[in-house]
Amino acid sequence: MASVEVPDPNEEIKRVSFEVPPEYHFDEGLLHITEKIEALLDSGSKYVTVAIGGLSHDDIDIGKTTLSAAIIRHFTAKDIPVYSVPAPGDLAIEGLVTLQKLIRDSGKENAGGIILFNAWHTLVVPPAKMATAGSNQETILKKHAERVNLPIEKIDLKIGLYRPDRPYAKKNSRNETVFPLADIVICNEKAIDKGEVEY
Repeated sequence: MASVEVPDPNEEIKRVSFEVPPEYHFDEGLLHITEKIEALLDSGSKYVTVAIGGLSHDDIDIGKTTLSAAIIRHFTAKDIPVYSVPAPGDLAIEGLVTLQKLIRDSGKENAGGIILFNAWHTLVVPPAKMATAGSNQETILKKHAERVNLPIEKIDLKIGLYRPDRPYAKKNSRNETVFPLADIVICNEKAIDKGEVEY
């Protein structure tokens, strides 16, 4: 019987150019997030779109709501509008209609601000699939956003969140090494059950 060479499932990491997202604890991560959003606003972006999502299958009580609230407090204190909604399920249009109404009813449409999806579906994928997976998500989002006249071209900042006692998978079912499709990863050591965060 002829021998069959089995390829190294992690070999693609060496062939695909990508950056492993930096990982921080909650407070340090929040600082980096607000700095990145401020830099985008300062660069002339009228709206900055931010997505927060859990990295593990069990993403309840990991601090998504707490992180969202901290971002909202930071920017509303600077009189910068923040429009926060859950990510539309499977990017369905209903959630974007709600978002459009929030912006319209605020009376500050021309002021710009931050669009915050506080329950985004953050993918964990092999390096070779990162570009495709990210592009697919944003293509669907942009298509639906155009239908309801929302100023969303892409997600400017993707945040992946997990608890240290609920780590996300580092390998998929094919034994490929996977990484979060995120710009920043936060290991929320403060998260406890029932959605509370210890300060």
